[in-house]
Amino acid sequence: MKLGLDLHGVIDADPALFGVLSRTVVGAGGEVHVITGSMATDALFAWLKELGISYTHVFSIASYHVSQGTPMHYDTQGNPWMDADVWNKAKAEYCAAG
Repeated sequence: MKLGLDLHGVIDADPALFGVLSRTVVGAGGEVHVITGSMATDALFAWLKELGISYTHVFSIASYHVSQGTPMHYDTQGNPWMDADVWNKAKAEYCAAG
């Protein structure tokens, strides 16, 4: 089984539920893909651990686009922003490649 979970608006909306779900899937030999707009940093991985999320893969849209040289800007809180179509296309292509 492969399960994709968006971090913001899904996992963080009910971390207890998604913690149990993710641990169950990984424990049964499945894959859990955490998909996020956040940069793949130690802080992100620490937060996932704090939330109790088990995963086999993390796809950071922002980190992917940094590696591709995609133009982006950051808001005052350090969140990355880019053209919404480019952002959504990366997420869709990652999920479709599953």
